[in-house]
Amino acid sequence: MSLPVLNEPDLHLVGQVRPAPAVAHPLLRACCVTVSYGGKPAVRDVELEIAHGRITAIIGPSGCGKSSFLASLNRLTDLIGGCTVSGAAMLEGHDLLAPGVDPVALRRRVGMIFQKPNPFAMSIRKNLEMPLKANGVRGAADRRDLAEQALRDVGLWDEVSGRLNQSALRLSGGQQQRLCIARAVVLRPRLLLLDEPCSALDPMATQRIEELLTELRGGCCGLDSDEESPLTQVVVTHNLAQAKRIADDTAVFWVREGCGVMIESGPTESVFTHPQEEETRRYVSGLQG
Repeated sequence: MSLPVLNEPDLHLVGQVRPAPAVAHPLLRACCVTVSYGGKPAVRDVELEIAHGRITAIIGPSGCGKSSFLASLNRLTDLIGGCTVSGAAMLEGHDLLAPGVDPVALRRRVGMIFQKPNPFAMSIRKNLEMPLKANGVRGAADRRDLAEQALRDVGLWDEVSGRLNQSALRLSGGQQQRLCIARAVVLRPRLLLLDEPCSALDPMATQRIEELLTELRGGCCGLDSDEESPLTQVVVTHNLAQAKRIADDTAVFWVREGCGVMIESGPTESVFTHPQEEETRRYVSGLQG
């Protein structure tokens, strides 16, 4: 994908917000990202580094801009009238927020999974083969092989291999969400964004999704190569126990002066056991939020 390369702006301190610690091998670096609706900031000046091949959880109370920030990284904010985004989000030297970025090409590199499973109203097979064809995989046999591999990656192949031509809408909720993840990883993205991916699922389906996400962190193969490579993931969740179970790193968002801000980030164990901010301490201990 051809993306314009911009110079990375210097990180700076924003008010009383604690700066994010440096990440040894960041895949993505958010620099002063602000998302506004109708000119009013919903989340302001986010400075966050996402480590390569790790799972980063974004936690915080409702209304602190977690989902808005996540959507900006995939340029879904472009589809919202009156929404503006400023700052930079550097992915391997490319600013995802720069003018002229092709959002379709971007979404191949930065996939998105939503709260409610949203499979296409077509067969299981076509849910996977259609995005492959749209992204230049012309051979039918190649599309079949890649679709099968993606279904194996998410643990669905043995469950659905005998009914690939049936509607995806006939799958259970948990299966539908895994199919949506397969549809994203079949294009071999560099980054997968997940916005409350388990909020509509029962505990058993939630456990399977959590296991899947930790398995995918170890690597998956797809469109560009037969070799496995780590999949970097960012997960917005209100479930603090889930964040502790699956996330290597955690960023805490909060509302200050009527606007969402990121107040601290770091390794998940450190954030939960030795928080640097009083709001974080009260939130992870269940006293606030």
